[in-house]
Amino acid sequence: MPEPTAGQDTHQRILRFVSRANWVVFIVFLLISPAVPITGFALGVVCGGLLVTGNFHLAYRSLNRSFQGGRPPAFPVVMAKHYLRFLVTGVIIFVLISNGIGSPLGLLLGLSVVVVSLLAASIVEARRMMREKSQG
Repeated sequence: MPEPTAGQDTHQRILRFVSRANWVVFIVFLLISPAVPITGFALGVVCGGLLVTGNFHLAYRSLNRSFQGGRPPAFPVVMAKHYLRFLVTGVIIFVLISNGIGSPLGLLLGLSVVVVSLLAASIVEARRMMREKSQG
């Protein structure tokens, strides 16, 4: 039977992996972006990558603080914070696109940083689980 903290360790390991992978993927996208012959592509990647990475960090901090207290957080408060962050992110994206700051395709690539990191974390964790299952 697994230890009670085994799931927690897995969650922490995945969170650390995703947090680090966000920056690695962002840097790789930044290094590749000047090769794309679209005006403002690199600026779009920068804006999208910073926006989504910052948003991921804020979501983590918000949820972590919510669950650190002795009692569970009020669900409406957690959801209100989530939707407020989502609304602010939407407004920032709207301002970027409507003012022509960076390329929308670059922005889209930058915004996909966390998705790529989560996909990589899922693949790594699935391989780890298969390896553990085959060994024991």
